[in-house]
Amino acid sequence: MLKKHANDEDFVTCLKCDQEFTDPHELTQHKKLHHAMNNTNNNFNTPRVQLSCSLCTYKTFSQDILDDHMDSQHR
Repeated sequence: MLKKHANDEDFVTCLKCDQEFTDPHELTQHKKLHHAMNNTNNNFNTPRVQLSCSLCTYKTFSQDILDDHMDSQHR
């Protein structure tokens, strides 16, 4: 559910949109607010596919974010 950076400060990352947080509680609040996380419809345990940019080493779990990356970095 969480991925962490391997640097001095630990971050937790939203797997839906790649936004990073220093506090796991903030991530939970973010998911409730922005991704409609609730007890009856929780799809956060669904296996996710990591997507890669075909032109550089960028990776994400969101097609929308990959599209934004392509627009901003390679066009």
